Amino acid sequence: MSETTFTLNGAEIAVSCEPDQHLLEVLREKCGMISVKDGCSPQGYCGCCTVLIDGRPALACLRKADQIEGRHVVTLDGVAKEKLRILSESFVQEGGIQCGFCIPGIVMRAYSFLERTENPDRTAIERALSGHLCRCTGYTRIVDAIQTAGENWNNGNYTRGEPRRSNFFGEDFGLKRAVLPNGAPGGQGVGRSSARYRGIDHAVGHKKYVADMQVDGMLHGAVVLSEHPRAKVLSIDPEPAIAMPGVTRVLTAEDVRGQRHVGLILK
Repeated sequence: MSETTFTLNGAEIAVSCEPDQHLLEVLREKCGMISVKDGCSPQGYCGCCTVLIDGRPALACLRKADQIEGRHVVTLDGVAKEKLRILSESFVQEGGIQCGFCIPGIVMRAYSFLERTENPDRTAIERALSGHLCRCTGYTRIVDAIQTAGENWNNGNYTRGEPRRSNFFGEDFGLKRAVLPNGAPGGQGVGRSSARYRGIDHAVGHKKYVADMQVDGMLHGAVVLSEHPRAKVLSIDPEPAIAMPGVTRVLTAEDVRGQRHVGLILK
């Protein structure tokens, strides 16, 4: 292992890492930065691991650890709180979050973009997002959210309001929206869309997914497949694998109790 020193969110740190480790792994495994998501590493296709390196957006999964020696790295945790609030509130207001996995990378890209672009139009926003994949929203409401954030980028008093797309389809047929207040201060009641549950946490990358969870004594497993298609496995010798550093246990089909069957679930 070698030691790499760089500045992370304003603080200089030194981490020990393998020569072939990428920055994404260093940030998540060594520094605990779960806001930097791993969607495709190390392919660089999805944009989920976007960070700022020396002030410019970059994909953490495409940077080796030794390439960040002496560099300045910023994740969502290091973004100015007021700007992050405007972005996260805009995403919740406009309904730009569904599963939310891709959103932290998009928010980081949007932050960098809005810092350099005043009140951009939709075409400019769409171009800025060309390196990001979202498999849920269809992008329309994400663009809405960034446009709303851009219009309020220097508005320190910005608060969440009505979304751009709040039309009631029944109005096309002469019907009126019936809103029944729920009685709670600020409540939206029946007839209006509720804010995404934990939407802010999704936007700033604090919502934990399975890969973000850590517990004391947790072990990580990897599936090893046969190198020969359609081969019939007669026996498995686990001893060489068990002898490898860090390996605690090797599990095979013999460790799975009961009747094993592919297809229908059998008791």
